[in-house]
Amino acid sequence: MVVRGPKREIAPAWFHLQAILVGTRGSTALINGKLLELNKSESLLTAGGELQVKLVQIGRDRIVLEVEEQKLEVRLEEGTAPPKPNK
Repeated sequence: MVVRGPKREIAPAWFHLQAILVGTRGSTALINGKLLELNKSESLLTAGGELQVKLVQIGRDRIVLEVEEQKLEVRLEEGTAPPKPNK
């Protein structure tokens, strides 16, 4: 039997989305200075310590991370969002 303690609160402010990169081999995201690939678990240094994170979704100006069985939406930092297309 596996006994787990209470989930700790993961703060979205611990994650700084600096860029979203789209290429022929897929999309990646630059978070806290580290390039993360979609659906790959990585160790990431945050203000809350080193955490195992998985990038599960990439949008135009946001991503979704899975951290300790929690999903967090993180948006591009102010001033880094891509321009909206002209209509």
